[in-house]
Amino acid sequence: MTFDWRECLELALFLQAERSSFAQFGEVAALRCAVSRAYQGAFCCTRNYARDRLGFVPVKRAEDHERVREHLTSHRMTRIAMSLDILRQWRNDCDYYDDGSDYSTMCSSAITRAQKIFDELT
Repeated sequence: MTFDWRECLELALFLQAERSSFAQFGEVAALRCAVSRAYQGAFCCTRNYARDRLGFVPVKRAEDHERVREHLTSHRMTRIAMSLDILRQWRNDCDYYDDGSDYSTMCSSAITRAQKIFDELT
């Protein structure tokens, strides 16, 4: 059975809505996870779309993140490529760096961008 990557976006929405319920982990941890899941869902949906409809051939390594964006740009889908790039930057901020900014705003923006990607591709 094929995984529905929209479930990652649904998880991001849940984490955002219920962040205060995760007091033992911290609200910021829930928001950071939500940003990460929003990106992962949007990326995988886009990768699969590019593979199935635009001839993209994934190599199943980290470089696919950049390769997907380049492939989209070459197919005049620059807006989605740019949104994925921003989402990836936010995801990296959340997943790898100690210091951060306003995670609540970042989370809302990430979910909105990811939702727009899903809406456009599905």
